[in-house]
Amino acid sequence: MRIAISGTIGSGKSTVSAYLRSKGYVVFDCDKTNGKLLEPGQKGYNALVEVFSDRILNREGIIDRKKLASIVFSDNCALNTLNSIMHPLIKEEMLKEMVRDDIFIAEVPLLFETDFYQLFDYKLLIVADYEIALERLLKRGLSKDDAISRIRHQMSVEDKISMSDYIIENNHGLDELYRRIDDWMVIMNDR
Repeated sequence: MRIAISGTIGSGKSTVSAYLRSKGYVVFDCDKTNGKLLEPGQKGYNALVEVFSDRILNREGIIDRKKLASIVFSDNCALNTLNSIMHPLIKEEMLKEMVRDDIFIAEVPLLFETDFYQLFDYKLLIVADYEIALERLLKRGLSKDDAISRIRHQMSVEDKISMSDYIIENNHGLDELYRRIDDWMVIMNDR
């Protein structure tokens, strides 16, 4: 079975993935894979530097993700270019891992915004109220304007819910989130 964990930004997808890892599951992380692909000499790094030039590099020649984000979240054309480069590379890495186990779990932030959703048998969606998600993004160090911009660039929560198999609401702290994940795991084990 192929299970995707997705959700809105600031919803707690990574917390859910970390909890599942603590229970012994292997969870493929699209964001970490993206980070690896952005390292010097990697396919993503080379392609992005070719397109965006040194505007996205720091003094050490490493892609500065904040610079890149400020470019792409203020220009839809640049965002589309970034996605057209990185999504196929991430998908390629994910497909390599997907064939190794009977149960494959992946944290896929842009599951429904890409064609990735077609690769999965089951879609778990993590959601949080707007104000809570915004507060979490501010705690990560994003400015309020950047946080709001990132939230606005996502597909609506309602559309994501309509495409999901199960929804976990994450508005009430870790203990409640863990209880809800445990409830979901019971349902999955009964399948």
